[in-house]
Parts: sequence; C-alpha cells; structure tokens
Amino acid sequence: MIPSRTDLLGKQMPGDVITEKEADVLRYACWESYITWKSAAVLKEGLKEHGMEQLMREIEMPLVFVLSDMEQDGICIDANALKEYGQKLSVSIGELEQKIYEEAGETFNINSPKQLGVILFEKMQLPNGKRQRPVFSTSAEVLEKLAGDYPIVADILEYRKLSKLKSTYADGLSNFIDATGKNPYNVPSDDHGNRAIEQYRSESAEYPDPD
Repeated sequence: MIPSRTDLLGKQMPGDVITEKEADVLRYACWESYITWKSAAVLKEGLKEHGMEQLMREIEMPLVFVLSDMEQDGICIDANALKEYGQKLSVSIGELEQKIYEEAGETFNINSPKQLGVILFEKMQLPNGKRQRPVFSTSAEVLEKLAGDYPIVADILEYRKLSKLKSTYADGLSNFIDATGKNPYNVPSDDHGNRAIEQYRSESAEYPDPD
C-alpha cells in the first residue's frame, strides 16, 4: 500500500521536518515522484481524449511559475479596502439573517446543522430531507436541489457563502498581512477563495485594483 504524507510525516510539512525526519521525507519524496511518473501516461491520455492538451501546455503549465512566485513573494493587499469589504459583508450577512428568521417564523442558529434541519425538514416540511443520525443532512448538495423552489434555502446558501468569504478571506487574510502590505504564502485555494478576488472587485468597484 502506498503511504500518504500523513502516514509518514503526520500533520507536518516536508520542509518543516527535513532535519528531524530526513529518511521519512526522502521516502515521501520518492513515493511522490513514483506516483507522478506512473500517472503521467494516464493523465496525458485523458488530456488528449478531452481535447485539453493545448490548455495544459499553453496556460496551465506556465501558470505554475506564476503561482510559485505568488507563494514566494506574497500578494499585495489593501488592508483598508479589505477591512471595508469585510464590513460590507457583515451588513449583508446581518440582513440575510433577519430575512431567514422571518421566512422560518423564528430565530435559530443558522450555523447549526441540527437546528437548521429541524426548521427546514420538520417545521417547514421541505422535501428530500435525509436524516443522518441524529440530524437531517443540510449539506450544500442537499440544499442546492431545493434552492430553486424555496427562497429560504437560497438565502441560507447565500448566507453560507458570504460568511465563508468574511471569516476566511476578509477577516482571515487581514491577520497575515506583513509590514510590506503583502500576504505571503496564503493565497486562497478553494472554490470560495478562487471567487474571492472576483467578488471583491465586482462588488467594490470604488476600491483600488489589487494589482
């Protein structure tokens, strides 16, 4: 069985333990290289099958060096604009909270899967409620199927999105801005993060361009 990084290094990154666990780091690097080598032919065939060879060659691969530079040098952030954006998100989140409470007919903890499940699938009797002991599932997959027919569900999904942007990016990034105004080694990488800068620009046209 191929060992994972966690199997060999725990929660630590290779660069942090190269001195203490040199043999394990080297073993991990060898496995990574082996897996990459064995996967190359399969991945190339997949790219060819989906007509994505040019995309990979002309866009994705050159972008690797750009992302590497961003990780090493950091990204410039306007701290004041980011703070103001966070404040705007707080207002929008507060408005959504009140709207959701009105639609539900009572106040509750929107961030609690248990309470949210009770409101949606017991009190409001929405369809497709899947009970996962001891609570109903309120995952994005479940809620997205209902959002088009039930405004409260669409509002909950929007509430989650804005809350994620605020806690992880508007508030989270501000904690890592150094004296130069940069955010080193903390470029957003998940689905919300990939949209954070886009939303930051589109909703805040008056702010300076982060470039």
